[in-house]
Amino acid sequence: MNIDQVIQDFINKRRDCVWVNQTANSYGRDLVQLLDEQGNELAWRWLSDGHTGWQNPPSVIGNHLGLPAGVNQYDLSQGFGNATITLGAEDGANYSKLPPRPPWVC
Repeated sequence: MNIDQVIQDFINKRRDCVWVNQTANSYGRDLVQLLDEQGNELAWRWLSDGHTGWQNPPSVIGNHLGLPAGVNQYDLSQGFGNATITLGAEDGANYSKLPPRPPWVC
């Protein structure tokens, strides 16, 4: 699945928020999880697979006992367009840190 399909599925299921957890398996292979408010895994992908590699749970990590430290929350309540601008853009950038905006940019 690609990230647009994942976002649309969440919106269709009336999910208002998801949390992104970047982690690694026991061998150090990086993965990204989309979690609900209790830390349950909703979707996941290997970081190296890019935005088209999303899969349904369970991953090798699975659910958490609550939200892990350092997760980022994404609001889906504003609809598909807004969610693709926020979560979709981050996923397209493979969750890399973007350079800071110059001070002259509004």
